[in-house]
Amino acid sequence: MKFILSPTKTMEIPLPGAGSDAVNEIALSAPAFEPEANRLMGDLSALDLAAVGKLFKTGEALTRKTREQILKFSSADTGPSLFAFRGEAFKSLSPEGFDSGHLALAQSRMRIMSGLYGVLRPLDRIKPYRLDVSNALKVDGQTLKAFWRSRLLPYFENFLDPEEPLINLASGEYSSVLAAGPLKSRLVTVQYREKTRDKLKNVAVRAKQARGAFAREIIRQGISSPGDLKTASIDGYVYSGDLSSEREWFFVRPKAA
Repeated sequence: MKFILSPTKTMEIPLPGAGSDAVNEIALSAPAFEPEANRLMGDLSALDLAAVGKLFKTGEALTRKTREQILKFSSADTGPSLFAFRGEAFKSLSPEGFDSGHLALAQSRMRIMSGLYGVLRPLDRIKPYRLDVSNALKVDGQTLKAFWRSRLLPYFENFLDPEEPLINLASGEYSSVLAAGPLKSRLVTVQYREKTRDKLKNVAVRAKQARGAFAREIIRQGISSPGDLKTASIDGYVYSGDLSSEREWFFVRPKAA
């Protein structure tokens, strides 16, 4: 069973030897679309400070930091993507506790969407960046989403077995890139709700944490089929058949105190 996760804006390239001890036992890989990432960074490096601020919609201090990151990209340190992203989902994912078997499983089943790299395997070497897939950057007259869609749809068709579904643990911002053509009908989107008395709420930060927790347990428990995911016990969430449809699964839990 294969699944996708969103990246996070918060990033920190781990020092050599940091993260999981098991990383040293497995060879790191190169991103499938590294040439495209370098091309996009080349386009960004041609922008002046004002253009960077307008494109990224950032204040002066963050604009300067972003432009400096862009200009230093070619010489920046690299690290495995699984340990570079530091947002809520990846905190919940807790890859530092993975052994070599977990990492090998993640490498074969998990894909991280990316505005700069398109898609990443957990052990792909990456550099820090701040480009979201919804950024207004135009590439050959296309939106960034359109640029990546034309590349990622064939990629995922090859990644998946015939008629195999793709479990979507990513945000709508990123999964929308894949919601086209034959792949659209193979996406199974997982939604999370918190139950308080008789009301169900979508709490953004808890949904991010839940995505990471589900990714963690798919890897740790070796969950290999969508049916097993429905019955798995993960952070108190229970599958709701009443709310769910074939392509949208809802998991509900009592709201944490």
